[in-house]
Amino acid sequence: MSRADRMTSYSRIELWAMRLDRLPRTARIVLSLVVTLTLTALVSVIVDRALLRDISDPGTTPALIAIAVGVVLYVVGWWALVGFDSTPGAAWRAGRAAVLYVSLGVAGVILLVMLILVGLAQGYIL
Repeated sequence: MSRADRMTSYSRIELWAMRLDRLPRTARIVLSLVVTLTLTALVSVIVDRALLRDISDPGTTPALIAIAVGVVLYVVGWWALVGFDSTPGAAWRAGRAAVLYVSLGVAGVILLVMLILVGLAQGYIL
């Protein structure tokens, strides 16, 4: 069976998971951090907009919610992209969760760029 035949037998998710498998551990840790920061910034914007009018002290509650979401996202990202040493001798393998987490990060970057562009266009930023 040739390499091309083997590659066509895999789904797109499996192909992306194999690419994530080839990344060194340090790169996966940095990728998890970048995705977490991106998604936390996005959640922070959403929470600030949703809760800014509803609470009397807007400085504390949205920040605490964003911090809590950021910690949860980092734990999920670590589990998906780096793995915990729960089973001795078993090597970490990227799976569907890792691909989904990175995909959410890419979607978050695109959404944040769109929000920045809209903010620049309407004069909110600068």
